[in-house]
Amino acid sequence: MKPSMIRKLATLSERLEEINRLMSSEGVTNNMDAYRKLTQEHAEITPIVEQYHLFEQAEADIAEAQKMLSDPDMKEFAQEEIENGKAILEKVELDLQKLLLPKDPNDEKNIFLEIRAGTGGDESGLFCGDLFRICLLYTSFSIKQRPADHPLIVHISDINQVNHWAAVFPEVAMKLAKAFWPGAFTLVLPAKNHVSRIVRGGEPTVALRVPNHPTALALLKSSGLSVAAPSANLFTQLSPTTVAHVEAGLGKNIPVLDGGACSVCLLYTSRCV
Repeated sequence: MKPSMIRKLATLSERLEEINRLMSSEGVTNNMDAYRKLTQEHAEITPIVEQYHLFEQAEADIAEAQKMLSDPDMKEFAQEEIENGKAILEKVELDLQKLLLPKDPNDEKNIFLEIRAGTGGDESGLFCGDLFRICLLYTSFSIKQRPADHPLIVHISDINQVNHWAAVFPEVAMKLAKAFWPGAFTLVLPAKNHVSRIVRGGEPTVALRVPNHPTALALLKSSGLSVAAPSANLFTQLSPTTVAHVEAGLGKNIPVLDGGACSVCLLYTSRCV
């Protein structure tokens, strides 16, 4: 890697430490515009710094393995470690080059996307529906700057909807659901085949929750739908507990269904597979 790139990465690493200190300081949310800028910058440079630390660790591992080459008993192991380290360096350097590409000035602008059924009859309409749902799910990831391999939680209105999403509903999971739903409790169960891979984050399971809030439950029950959605914050940031926190992290152009401030900000997950 070029020395100029290493210097830039080291600077970003120091900046991330500074942002972490600022975001943990008292009164950081007094100026919500400044707080929003901090959270956005944090989300932008965190993946870059994480890759940089992987690069540093790989270099350190190679250097340590090279010291073992003089030991006949450890030579074969050392050579294997060196080859593994070089492979990691090559991949990380390529990832960093992509992450450091200049951003398009239009990236943060809004767009209007029209999806319309053309020729093909009912199949064309069904495809449009699928495409629309994929776009909605992708938007959840892009707005949050969330990795695509992180599953979304499917919010349902009551326990009777579990069987629509889960391939099996074990007795122990049913007891847990009856005890803690509605509430800040998530069940992870084997998913049915129709559950989108995007929702599952590529996993064979689906995460389900019945929220304990009258506004959220009213939305789910009146619409007759389930909502696959993450928390309303940028990836790696603390979950918001007020509308002001949401707007500070995601901007004021995001529509918010305001049910008041959260009384509790604790979540629990049980994996039953």
